[in-house]
Formats: sequence, structure tokens, C-alpha cells
Amino acid sequence: MQKAEITDDGILKFDNGNEGFDKALKEGFFLLKIPDINLIEYSDKFANNWYLEKHNNDDVQINPYRGFKNIQLEGDIFQGYFNNNGVNQIEYLAIEKNNLIKSNLPLEVVKSFEQMNDLAVGVLKNVLRKVGIAECDWDKMTGGVTSNNGHHLFQINHHRKEHENSTIGNNWHRDFGLVSVLRTTDPGLIALIDDKLFAINPEEGYFIVNFGRAFEILTEKLSKPVNACAHCVIKIKYLTVDQQDRVSYIIFTNCNMNGGIYRYDNGKTELIQTVEEFFKQEYSYIL
Repeated sequence: MQKAEITDDGILKFDNGNEGFDKALKEGFFLLKIPDINLIEYSDKFANNWYLEKHNNDDVQINPYRGFKNIQLEGDIFQGYFNNNGVNQIEYLAIEKNNLIKSNLPLEVVKSFEQMNDLAVGVLKNVLRKVGIAECDWDKMTGGVTSNNGHHLFQINHHRKEHENSTIGNNWHRDFGLVSVLRTTDPGLIALIDDKLFAINPEEGYFIVNFGRAFEILTEKLSKPVNACAHCVIKIKYLTVDQQDRVSYIIFTNCNMNGGIYRYDNGKTELIQTVEEFFKQEYSYIL
């Protein structure tokens, strides 16, 4: 995968320059350097503990990170605790950005998630600029994401090794929205790129970034379109004998659910359909 970073002045810079940028668009995935200021040790700690019950001994170091399966959240159907009951190995917690504080997450975890969101929005703005979309159109076409008013959803995943009868870790899919930023230290993610399967392995010091369907549609008429590649997580038993449960977390930047899905062509914006219609069309299997 190509490697990039967001510089101090907010520029997305690829190690391989324009060639690296072009390859990242085509492949749909790239590695993004984790900034030194990111509080990632706390979000890592949360990802490894949220699904566990609190300790009876009131361990003040661990308990604030545990006991989130029964979380109650106001808002849409995408938020809360989800368990596919063995259909695949994943259980996950999903929280919209505006609910992070209300969810009683440790403040350092909230801050780390907010830093990930800022990176995702930064990547989005840079790519929009590089592919030639006028800045005056950004907010409308991204459903408010570029002004932090989209549907910014955090998902914290736990793949359970004990679900041995499951056929897969997480089902094949393409992300719904614009830019996704993933943190994991475990292998298992694979993607279909140019009709070939590739392992999307984590690398120390980097997030994994990929593009969603809304971004693909937005740019499909441009000279440098974005690709949203299908991907999944394979069953844990197929990795190594000693592989334990797999954890990860991700920020999805999605168009506002009350907005539209747009295509940009010859400097003009074309409304394709509403976000609600688009979601029902492509993701009805999870409704």
C-alpha cells in the first residue's frame, strides 16, 4: 500500500508523490501516518476492553474502559451495540460523533476518536482538491462532512475466536460513505482490487484509509476517480494457531442522512438520489 501523512499545514503528502496518490485512488486503500499527538494508546485500550464486564474489584485503571455492551444512545438505527449471533465473528459498538461525550467514554478516548475524525476530514478535503472539485461545492456534495456536520460514525469491533462455526470474520462489503480511517494491529482484512485478492495488513505507526461508495459515485466522471473496493475480515482460525480475538476501530465519514448522493461532472453537481434511497438500495440487508 502507498504511504502518506497529513503535514503540519494540513497537506496530504504521499511518500511517492503524485504517483502514490494516483495509486491510492485506484487501489482504494492507503496507509496514513499516525500523528505524534494522537492519544491512540487510550483508544487502543478501549478497543481491547469495551466488550468485557467491569471488574468486581473496582479496578480504577480498567473499569472506565469496560461495560459498554448495554449502552443506550439517542439517535439513528446505526448506533448502539450489535451482535450478529454467530452469523460472523463480529460484535461491535457504534457511536455517532455528537454522542461521544454523552456515552460516558473516558475523555482521553473521546479525544483520540475526535483526532481520527479530523484526519478523515483532512484526507477528504485534500482528495477533493486534488481531483479538481471546487471548494464551494464541497459541503453540499459531502452532506456536510467537510464542515463536520455529516454523519461521523465510530465503530469499535471485536472479532470473537470462540465463534468457530462462523464462516467469516466480517462480511464482504464496500463502505457506505466517503473516507474511512481504520486502526488495527491484527491481520485479517482482505480486499478485492482489480479482481484480485490482497491482504490489507496493518503497519506500525499507520492508520489504514479507504474510500466509500458515495465518494466513488461523486468522482466517477473525473479523470482521477476514487475506487471503493469490496473488503472483508477473514475468519480468525485462518490466520495463525495462536491468533486471539481481533479488535479494531474505525471512523466512517458519511453524508448526512437527510442529504443527497451527488456526481461531479464538468464543474457541475448532479443529484443522483437521496442518501436514504441510496442506503436502502445498497445496504438493505442490514436494515
